Amino acid sequence: EATSLMRQVALNLRSWATTSAILRTLTNTDQTSNSARTVNALGPRCDTDADQITFPTLTTTDHFAESITKRGILKFTAALFDPMGLLSPVHVKAKILIQIQKLWLDQCDWDQPVSPAICNQWSSIYQDLCSVRSTLIKRLFFDVVDNDPIQLHVFCDASASAYGAAAYIKCKHHTSLAISRTKV
Repeated sequence: EATSLMRQVALNLRSWATTSAILRTLTNTDQTSNSARTVNALGPRCDTDADQITFPTLTTTDHFAESITKRGILKFTAALFDPMGLLSPVHVKAKILIQIQKLWLDQCDWDQPVSPAICNQWSSIYQDLCSVRSTLIKRLFFDVVDNDPIQLHVFCDASASAYGAAAYIKCKHHTSLAISRTKV
Protein backbone atom coordinates (compact mmCIF):
# COMPACT_ATOMS: atom_id res chain seq x y z
CA GLU A 1 0.00 0.00 0.00
CA ALA A 2 2.83 2.42 0.83
CA THR A 3 4.54 1.72 -2.49
CA SER A 4 1.41 2.47 -4.53
CA LEU A 5 0.69 5.60 -2.50
CA MET A 6 4.20 6.93 -3.07
CA ARG A 7 4.03 6.04 -6.77
CA GLN A 8 0.92 8.24 -7.12
CA VAL A 9 2.99 11.30 -6.20
CA ALA A 10 5.92 10.23 -8.43
CA LEU A 11 8.17 9.03 -5.60
CA ASN A 12 9.92 5.69 -5.82
CA LEU A 13 9.83 3.97 -2.42
CA ARG A 14 12.72 1.54 -2.72
CA SER A 15 13.09 0.45 0.88
CA TRP A 16 11.88 1.22 4.38
CA ALA A 17 12.41 -0.14 7.86
CA THR A 18 10.48 -0.18 11.11
CA THR A 19 11.14 -0.98 14.73
CA SER A 20 7.64 -2.45 15.08
CA ALA A 21 7.56 -6.25 15.02
CA ILE A 22 3.88 -6.14 14.04
CA LEU A 23 4.56 -4.02 10.96
CA ARG A 24 7.48 -6.24 9.96
CA THR A 25 5.26 -9.33 9.97
CA LEU A 26 2.57 -7.51 7.99
CA THR A 27 5.04 -6.40 5.33
CA ASN A 28 6.72 -9.72 4.59
CA THR A 29 4.86 -9.82 1.29
CA ASP A 30 6.03 -6.33 0.31
CA GLN A 31 9.40 -6.32 -1.42
CA THR A 32 10.29 -2.84 -0.14
CA SER A 33 10.52 -3.81 3.52
CA ASN A 34 14.14 -3.82 4.73
CA SER A 35 14.69 -6.92 6.85
CA ALA A 36 18.20 -5.97 7.98
CA ARG A 37 18.69 -5.67 11.72
CA THR A 38 20.60 -2.38 11.43
CA VAL A 39 19.87 0.23 8.81
CA ASN A 40 21.76 3.38 7.92
CA ALA A 41 19.82 6.52 8.85
CA LEU A 42 21.85 9.42 7.42
CA GLY A 43 25.04 8.80 9.39
CA PRO A 44 23.78 7.12 12.54
CA ARG A 45 22.65 3.50 12.30
CA CYS A 46 19.35 2.30 13.72
CA ASP A 47 19.13 -1.15 15.28
CA THR A 48 15.52 -2.03 14.46
CA ASP A 49 15.37 -5.00 16.85
CA ALA A 50 16.71 -3.23 19.95
CA ASP A 51 15.32 0.20 18.89
CA GLN A 52 18.69 1.86 19.48
CA ILE A 53 20.83 4.36 17.61
CA THR A 54 24.52 3.62 17.08
CA PHE A 55 27.28 5.22 15.06
CA PRO A 56 29.50 3.27 12.69
CA THR A 57 32.90 2.54 14.18
CA LEU A 58 36.00 3.54 12.29
CA THR A 59 39.49 2.19 12.40
CA THR A 60 42.62 4.31 12.33
CA THR A 61 43.49 3.05 8.85
CA ASP A 62 40.25 4.51 7.46
CA HIS A 63 41.65 8.04 7.61
CA PHE A 64 45.28 7.94 8.72
CA ALA A 65 47.22 5.38 6.74
CA GLU A 66 50.72 6.61 7.56
CA SER A 67 50.64 9.99 9.31
CA ILE A 68 48.23 12.62 10.53
CA THR A 69 47.76 15.31 7.91
CA LYS A 70 45.52 18.35 7.50
CA ARG A 71 43.60 16.47 4.79
CA GLY A 72 43.09 13.46 7.07
CA ILE A 73 41.81 15.55 9.97
CA LEU A 74 39.40 17.46 7.74
CA LYS A 75 38.22 14.28 6.00
CA PHE A 76 37.53 12.51 9.29
CA THR A 77 35.74 15.49 10.85
CA ALA A 78 33.61 16.14 7.75
CA ALA A 79 32.61 12.45 7.60
CA LEU A 80 30.89 12.71 11.00
CA PHE A 81 27.26 13.34 10.14
CA ASP A 82 25.33 13.72 13.36
CA PRO A 83 21.96 15.35 12.60
CA MET A 84 20.71 15.07 16.20
CA GLY A 85 23.91 16.41 17.72
CA LEU A 86 24.46 13.38 19.92
CA LEU A 87 28.22 13.57 19.40
CA SER A 88 28.37 17.38 19.70
CA PRO A 89 30.37 17.61 22.95
CA VAL A 90 33.25 15.74 21.32
CA HIS A 91 32.72 16.79 17.69
CA VAL A 92 32.99 20.48 18.59
CA LYS A 93 36.55 19.91 19.81
CA ALA A 94 37.55 18.72 16.33
CA LYS A 95 35.84 21.72 14.73
CA ILE A 96 37.67 24.10 17.08
CA LEU A 97 41.01 22.46 16.27
CA ILE A 98 40.35 22.88 12.55
CA GLN A 99 38.88 26.37 12.43
CA ILE A 100 40.42 28.24 15.33
CA GLN A 101 43.50 26.40 16.47
CA LYS A 102 46.80 26.12 14.70
CA LEU A 103 45.73 23.79 11.88
CA TRP A 104 45.28 26.76 9.55
CA LEU A 105 47.94 28.91 11.20
CA ASP A 106 50.64 26.23 10.74
CA GLN A 107 50.41 26.71 6.97
CA CYS A 108 51.39 23.13 6.33
CA ASP A 109 50.45 21.50 3.03
CA TRP A 110 47.39 19.26 2.78
CA ASP A 111 49.38 16.00 2.73
CA GLN A 112 52.27 17.06 4.93
CA PRO A 113 52.27 15.70 8.52
CA VAL A 114 51.02 18.23 11.07
CA SER A 115 53.19 19.56 13.89
CA PRO A 116 53.68 17.38 17.00
CA ALA A 117 51.56 19.76 19.14
CA ILE A 118 48.57 19.47 16.78
CA CYS A 119 49.20 15.74 16.45
CA ASN A 120 48.91 15.33 20.23
CA GLN A 121 45.72 17.41 20.36
CA TRP A 122 44.20 15.48 17.47
CA SER A 123 45.11 12.10 18.98
CA SER A 124 43.19 12.98 22.13
CA ILE A 125 40.16 14.20 20.14
CA TYR A 126 40.31 11.16 17.86
CA GLN A 127 40.30 8.76 20.82
CA ASP A 128 37.30 10.55 22.31
CA LEU A 129 35.42 10.41 19.00
CA CYS A 130 36.14 6.70 18.57
CA SER A 131 35.07 5.84 22.13
CA VAL A 132 31.83 7.84 21.98
CA ARG A 133 30.88 6.18 18.68
CA SER A 134 30.49 2.86 20.49
CA THR A 135 27.70 4.32 22.64
CA LEU A 136 24.22 2.83 22.27
CA ILE A 137 21.39 5.36 22.48
CA LYS A 138 17.79 4.34 22.99
CA ARG A 139 15.62 5.87 20.27
CA LEU A 140 12.59 6.06 22.54
CA PHE A 141 13.26 8.68 25.21
CA PHE A 142 11.11 6.93 27.86
CA ASP A 143 7.69 5.40 28.36
CA VAL A 144 5.05 8.05 28.90
CA VAL A 145 1.76 7.52 30.69
CA ASP A 146 -1.06 9.84 29.56
CA ASN A 147 -1.10 11.88 32.77
CA ASP A 148 2.66 12.28 33.15
CA PRO A 149 3.77 15.90 32.68
CA ILE A 150 6.53 16.36 30.11
CA GLN A 151 9.01 19.22 30.36
CA LEU A 152 11.43 20.63 27.83
CA HIS A 153 14.68 22.06 29.22
CA VAL A 154 17.05 24.00 26.96
CA PHE A 155 20.56 24.99 28.00
CA CYS A 156 22.87 27.32 26.11
CA ASP A 157 26.49 28.24 26.67
CA ALA A 158 29.20 30.13 24.85
CA SER A 159 32.92 30.70 24.97
CA ALA A 160 35.39 32.61 22.83
CA SER A 161 35.79 29.50 20.66
CA ALA A 162 32.28 28.10 20.25
CA TYR A 163 28.69 28.17 21.42
CA GLY A 164 26.13 25.45 21.81
CA ALA A 165 22.66 24.53 22.93
CA ALA A 166 21.15 21.30 24.19
CA ALA A 167 17.48 20.39 24.59
CA TYR A 168 16.46 17.75 27.12
CA ILE A 169 13.07 16.13 27.61
CA LYS A 170 12.10 15.33 31.20
CA CYS A 171 9.26 13.14 32.42
CA LYS A 172 9.04 12.41 36.16
CA HIS A 173 12.43 10.92 37.06
CA HIS A 174 13.71 10.32 33.50
CA THR A 175 15.64 12.82 31.42
CA SER A 176 16.91 12.32 27.86
CA LEU A 177 18.92 14.44 25.47
CA ALA A 178 16.66 15.27 22.53
CA ILE A 179 18.95 17.37 20.34
CA SER A 180 22.02 19.58 20.55
CA ARG A 181 23.79 22.03 18.28
CA THR A 182 27.19 23.65 18.27
CA LYS A 183 28.75 26.41 16.22
CA VAL A 184 32.41 27.36 15.99
